[in-house]
Amino acid sequence: RILAEGDDDLGSSHSSEVTAPSPETDGETTFEEVLDVVMGIAFLITAIFAAKRMTWTRQQGGAETTVVTAFYSLILVTSVLRAVWFLIP
Repeated sequence: RILAEGDDDLGSSHSSEVTAPSPETDGETTFEEVLDVVMGIAFLITAIFAAKRMTWTRQQGGAETTVVTAFYSLILVTSVLRAVWFLIP
């Protein structure tokens, strides 16, 4: 039990208790955990899509492939980092 600052434990009527999050939940609700998994999977799908587009663009050739490949590589890196952030607790 943690007492709010300025409160005493003498049974006064104005004391307010603050409970610390348990180590098992790490302060996240079930909804937040489900949302983390959904977002992680969505970013993994985006990363896979970006990787496929990068390989498809390189096969096409042409002057604009460098810009498109750079664009999709940024999407790939960002999506992978965000997927790791959401999926690894």
